[in-house]
Amino acid sequence: MNTQSAIESSKPALAGAILSKGGQSLPDLWRIQHSNANVFLRFVKTGQPQRAASISAMIGEGERAIRRELQSIPAASWLSLCAAAGWTHVGAASLSWCDGASEAQVWQAWTEATPSVASPGDAFFIAAGSMNPAFLFEDQTLSSFVPHLLADKMKVCVSLAARCEQVSLDCSPAALHALPKDFQQFLSHREIKLAQTDARR
Repeated sequence: MNTQSAIESSKPALAGAILSKGGQSLPDLWRIQHSNANVFLRFVKTGQPQRAASISAMIGEGERAIRRELQSIPAASWLSLCAAAGWTHVGAASLSWCDGASEAQVWQAWTEATPSVASPGDAFFIAAGSMNPAFLFEDQTLSSFVPHLLADKMKVCVSLAARCEQVSLDCSPAALHALPKDFQQFLSHREIKLAQTDARR
């Protein structure tokens, strides 16, 4: 983290501000992250395939650079910023990259940003895809996620949203029907594309 003595002379107004290792202020990082998500939603989700691919690649490169910056930001500072600005899915995912972020902090942030896991918007899936993998479940089958639903439903949903194509749908129709209704609705979202297996009977 930069101190006042390390601030570039071209940014005298930032004297006393908490800055990332690269000299970015927290509000700037927050703004850039959310602007990128909006661009992705506008052009990648609805644009032409060729244009979408180039924009996605450009945003992806920028996102990796921002994640490196976030790693030099204390989690407590990012928590304060997002509490003041209002919790968003993007802000919650960004917290997962901050220095010293805990499981409890990250999933509380996601909970505050998510009115309902049953019907998440597109921003939920974009943010889930930008999560630090260290905070996600790594299970390979849907049935292995089920035991975590009671205590960690938000973590289950974000983990599935982040890597659903790597998870196999191995539950029988009866087992799926027995799942909580809001989770059933989440699984029916168009963005959840679980891999099919021959185990379903």
